Amino acid sequence: MSDLVVTASSGNTVNLRIRPSTSASIIGRVPTKTKVQLVEKTSTDWYKVKYEGLTGYMMAKFLKTDSKISQEDLRDVYNQLKETLVLIEKILE
Repeated sequence: MSDLVVTASSGNTVNLRIRPSTSASIIGRVPTKTKVQLVEKTSTDWYKVKYEGLTGYMMAKFLKTDSKISQEDLRDVYNQLKETLVLIEKILE
């Protein structure tokens, strides 16, 4: 299972439903910027997800992959590359 992040162009939550339909009962409301676990891509419009013990359906347009890299991770990669370049320069001297 992979993690997805809940997004919305307006509002603070996205509905988690019992079935993949806008007319299906809502079993929970998931805050935006929250991670959910992808269980299954049931169609191009709906994904089955897990959130805090609940399993339900969310519209795919409100979910995106969590590909954001933190500043701390970027700094670590930069420092490792910098150290590697220093070692290469010493070898080439």
